[in-house]
Amino acid sequence: MSNSGFVLRAALWCALVLLVPGAITAQQISSAPAGQQQQAAVANNLRLVIEGKVINVHDGDTVTVLDQDNKKFAIRLQGIDAPELKQEFGSVSQQNLSRMVLGRQVTIVWTKVDKYKRTVGTIMLDGHDMNIEQVRAGLAWHFKKYEDEQSPDDRRTYATAEQEARAATLGLWRTAAPTAPGDWRQEVKTKRWGPPPPEGTIIGNSNSKKYHRPDCAGYRDMAERNRVFFKSVAEAEAAGYKRAGNCPPEAQILRAKITPAPVQPQPIPTDMAPPKPSVMVPIKPQVAVPTLARESTPTTGQVIGNKNSKVYHLPGCSGYSRVSEKNQVKFETPLQAEAAGYRLAGNCSGGKTTEATVIASPSTADESTAPTPAAPPKASSVAAAPGSPTTPSDNKVIGNKNSKVYHLPGCAGYTRVSEKNQEKFNTAKEAEAAGYRLAGNCKSSN
Repeated sequence: MSNSGFVLRAALWCALVLLVPGAITAQQISSAPAGQQQQAAVANNLRLVIEGKVINVHDGDTVTVLDQDNKKFAIRLQGIDAPELKQEFGSVSQQNLSRMVLGRQVTIVWTKVDKYKRTVGTIMLDGHDMNIEQVRAGLAWHFKKYEDEQSPDDRRTYATAEQEARAATLGLWRTAAPTAPGDWRQEVKTKRWGPPPPEGTIIGNSNSKKYHRPDCAGYRDMAERNRVFFKSVAEAEAAGYKRAGNCPPEAQILRAKITPAPVQPQPIPTDMAPPKPSVMVPIKPQVAVPTLARESTPTTGQVIGNKNSKVYHLPGCSGYSRVSEKNQVKFETPLQAEAAGYRLAGNCSGGKTTEATVIASPSTADESTAPTPAAPPKASSVAAAPGSPTTPSDNKVIGNKNSKVYHLPGCAGYTRVSEKNQEKFNTAKEAEAAGYRLAGNCKSSN
């Protein structure tokens, strides 16, 4: 662009800004949401234009324009809808548009950018609207779905052009009832889909290794040759498939569907008799019987394991609700999780060996007849001095293959040895016979 041309454009823009209060630039309009672009242009009296050469005609309503700065623009012709290339008259429509504009210097008067990043506008050649020529030739429909984006005059002119082409049976109107491009695309998708699977079937894509539930957006968009059927999400994930990105987790769907009903305050009746005074009933003392919560007390709710980290979380732990759905494995108790090779998560203090209090029923425990509760066993009572442990522990003695030290139940590092480094022994003596020594943080107890 010459310096004089640049100065002229700059002067025109400055004049526009001064004359139109609150005027905005074309770049600002093009970056706005598609639905607001035309309103912004009209409100600021802006005529948004692109000048350049048509270098490609994709089909009967889409071209590529190269401007003076060698920048390419995909242009979607406003107000018309041409047949797809594979449709009847699709190639004829493309050839007619190519004959008119390919290789020509044109001006694109545009109003918005659509969701496919195409500039939507009208091709002007020597002051003539080339979009409507496609409608007049009977090689495009007046696109009534978006007619609100046209001016009232253009709307009437395009509708009249289609009626005249129909009356003259030009182009696609030689067919009694030509199929609109949108309907044709839907028919192609239905044919590609093939017979639907049984209700509730999970469909995997053998190419992308992603699966879709029936409620997911891409469920019916998969080519029949790529479909793999599964009876459940678990079966799909076991086969190595992952949930598609446009398929939200089932937990989110459930939360969206379940909306708690608002709690309405109940009116207080005024004709009720006053309540009778409560009678104080002496409560018999309760007897605490210490037990090991992790060994015998089942956890309320399900225990959730993480397939990746091989750790499990108890209800109430900070990481309990953070395990992604695809990595979850559920167990009824911590013992069941550990039997499957999972270990307690480090941020889950509730799973450590602690004393839980079981309250005996007042009807069976009386102050005068209740037995004296036995003293809780010390967690490290099986520990002996190094070199002479002979008493077998209630649980396995765990050795660390890397450090060649062993831990007794109740020791600080007992639950910290990673599964791949664990070696288990029945007694401390057996561990020492294998060349392991007692861990420094595992002292004997009196």
